[in-house]
Amino acid sequence: MEINVVWLYPKLDKWMGGSKFVFECTKRIAKDFPLRVIAQKGSDEVVSKFRDEKIDVKILNTPTYTDLSFWFKFRKIIHNDIKLISEFVNPETIIISSMYPLNYVAASFPNKHIQIIYEPFSFFYRNDLYKDYGILIDLFFRLIRKKYSSPDKLATQKADIVLTLSQYEQNNIKKIYGVSSKIIYEGADLTLFYPRETKGLELKYLGKIPLMHSTGFDIYKG
Repeated sequence: MEINVVWLYPKLDKWMGGSKFVFECTKRIAKDFPLRVIAQKGSDEVVSKFRDEKIDVKILNTPTYTDLSFWFKFRKIIHNDIKLISEFVNPETIIISSMYPLNYVAASFPNKHIQIIYEPFSFFYRNDLYKDYGILIDLFFRLIRKKYSSPDKLATQKADIVLTLSQYEQNNIKKIYGVSSKIIYEGADLTLFYPRETKGLELKYLGKIPLMHSTGFDIYKG
């Protein structure tokens, strides 16, 4: 039976770092292996970018971690996602997951599972994430952390390989999940970063201090 790859990712709804990373990785994998990207939610804008590169995308249209209903119907939604995804998994399929909750879904299959962790799931492991949203929101996420963080840890511990993007996150993963991980460094976009003549910029911003910013200027990054 032919080896194929299924990449599980919760949301392909905004053209941001996580979606772009999945896009760049799957674009390369698809050159050598039949591949399908499966997400719980997605937008036409993002999904069309994948399909323009002939990458097969399946959107489940089920709630994910940013939906309040997900946390109240956790078991039912996870069970439903497993059932839907099982249609695209055969015994030879390699499953790649990027983050919770689909790492937990991936761990329910006996297949080889590669988990790529950008950072430990912030909903559970960042104590400062909700401090500006009021005491009720903060309390709510402390409760779901207590109830639902164990599936995240279990899935990561069961993964055949855990990959991450820096030594800093490698240390965090060891501390939180108790597992060793391998570092894969993200590449630079060579259509944007390449040697060029900068004299014009030096004259344009004469006497000013240049700053380099490594992520998008948008409301999602604050």
